[in-house]
Amino acid sequence: MNYGQPKIEENIDHDDLMYASYVEFDGLDEKLKDKVKKLVEIEGDKALQVFIDYYRIDHDLGIQALEILSRCSEKVTTDIILDLLSSIVFYINHLDKEFVNIKFDPKFQNEDEELKPREVIVKENIIPEVRRIILEKVGKALSNITNEDEVNTDEIIKHLKNINPHAIMVGAMLLTSQSKFENADMNEMPFLKLIEYEGDTTYINDPEFVKSLEDIYKINYADKPELLKKLLKSFENERNSRNAFFKVVELDGKPIAFCTFRFDEDQSIHFGKFNVHPDFVGIKLGEQILNETLDEYSITHVIKAECDRDTRVASKYLEKGFIAYKEYKLDEIMCWDIVRNDSMNKDLVTKSVDIDFIMKHIELGVWAPLNLTPDLEQTKVYAIEADKFKDNPLELLSSEKGYVITRMSREKTSDGKDEIVVIVAERIGENLEKYINEFKRPEVVQTRHSIIV
Repeated sequence: MNYGQPKIEENIDHDDLMYASYVEFDGLDEKLKDKVKKLVEIEGDKALQVFIDYYRIDHDLGIQALEILSRCSEKVTTDIILDLLSSIVFYINHLDKEFVNIKFDPKFQNEDEELKPREVIVKENIIPEVRRIILEKVGKALSNITNEDEVNTDEIIKHLKNINPHAIMVGAMLLTSQSKFENADMNEMPFLKLIEYEGDTTYINDPEFVKSLEDIYKINYADKPELLKKLLKSFENERNSRNAFFKVVELDGKPIAFCTFRFDEDQSIHFGKFNVHPDFVGIKLGEQILNETLDEYSITHVIKAECDRDTRVASKYLEKGFIAYKEYKLDEIMCWDIVRNDSMNKDLVTKSVDIDFIMKHIELGVWAPLNLTPDLEQTKVYAIEADKFKDNPLELLSSEKGYVITRMSREKTSDGKDEIVVIVAERIGENLEKYINEFKRPEVVQTRHSIIV
């Protein structure tokens, strides 16, 4: 990733720079000052400038960078880390210039002219958020120390290279937009477009376009070759189906995320595998896509899908209104069949329960009653350590007692050291068949942008 062209501050020679650093960092103990001096003797003024820049931003981070650079055993490795740190801090220090030429869609304005334009509000919030995220990632990268208290340079370099400022900036725009404005659309943001393509058309089968989407599959499922084969075959079939359509997020004209939808004969919609390029994972891009697609389709249709239950996105699906009703092994993953029927979700008592209430009833390794109904067997909660969950099938789903999984979350233990998976089940019995296949269409349909009677 090219962050720009960092330079040593102009008109400051080596002695002046050293003097300035000692004056500014007079609070440093002599041991740290010696480390700065020794590092500069080996790496030159660039090392001192990197230390100064990071120390000015965050004292602890500056000292952390100094410690890592001082402890690298090979100069080649030190140079690589130094170059990466220098480029990243250069980008941080010039963030305001990144926004000079950003133009928002004309719709992205407040109706009240006396209020600040949305553009201004977003920019005011984005710059500090981008700085915070980048610095947090730098801190995590520099924390790669082995058990023997040695610097894990390979991991540090890998994590620093994976810091993608453009992706972080896009993510900050999305997060700010979501938090500040109701029903904010991706297409109102600069750079991003959410485009719909129909199946069995020339464009969706354009070789270059197809390759760009298949490459995302191949990156995300590189460690699951058998599942990858199935997904690519399904993707090919849907591209050639007139009942399918695709939602593709494009950044500066290049696909970075997509999902597929297919209208089935029973009037339900099948939601296909959701894919985000790894550079853009963690910026709630997927959540925004779900807001702009699934939430609208669910107003008038039952939506069916499959998901890998061991990934974090599984819990997001359940929190977005889906329930899991079947579990089975599919190649390299444990798969859930999931379905969303918003016309019947109001009948599920566990869908609206506060997580704090749920947490008060958990017992590790036990299906404990939630006490939401007179029948103590109707609603249950199960908790298990996250590292054990993958090898632990949920027998309750295959018990033929009519249970479905309605909620799922990952929570920290009270000491904050470990993570547990919390799962809520509700017995709906014969109503499961109705939930999967029957949709009570409302008389009035209100979408994000219109009301249909």
